[in-house]
Amino acid sequence: ADGARVQLVSNTPIFLAAWRSLFETGALFEHEWVVKVDASTVFLPDRLKDWLPAAIPDPMRVSNCLVPIAANTPDKSLTIGAIEVINVAAARAYQLAMDACEESVPLDHGEDHFLHQCASDDWQVFDDAAASKGMVMDPACETSFKAGCALDSVSFHPYRDLEEFELCHNETKKITSQQKKDAAESWTAVGDDAGMPTGVAHHGAYEKDGLKTVKQPARVV
Repeated sequence: ADGARVQLVSNTPIFLAAWRSLFETGALFEHEWVVKVDASTVFLPDRLKDWLPAAIPDPMRVSNCLVPIAANTPDKSLTIGAIEVINVAAARAYQLAMDACEESVPLDHGEDHFLHQCASDDWQVFDDAAASKGMVMDPACETSFKAGCALDSVSFHPYRDLEEFELCHNETKKITSQQKKDAAESWTAVGDDAGMPTGVAHHGAYEKDGLKTVKQPARVV
């Protein structure tokens, strides 16, 4: 069991090699956002875009998980490795800092831990999606986890068996299809005096004054 645990958490060097390969090709710098997804994560990219904040020039990571730390303290907002979302400025900062971080940050605690430790204090953290429990369904996120895939979440983890992966994907896609049929105009951009319908059922984020925040149920128009 101990050997298996070490094998699971010692994936950092492999992921760092993958990051460096992407940095070298440079294609990721042509996009506003960079998304790293584990192979065992059921990922719905069309849902992700509704949870992302407006683009900013400073480095930013999107937290996806609330984890209890201690009694009578707020849950900690983390970016767990099932799905990691950073903006292009953070990708550039990560590239510049990676060599130095590799000398100072332990490599045996998981790649997501390395990312957290390597991210400097000037990185912005967008945690609205984590607080609304819509980014990932993972048992590691004790505060927000719900079993099954009949949910409107961006991702689900872990599904290492191919058949279970496909079942989860198909189950959650049914939710999207049903929402589009039944609730296409039941969500509006909250705070918009015009009350314009979103045109989609997924309740992600809306833009106001250059920032995005999580939607809340609104009146039907």
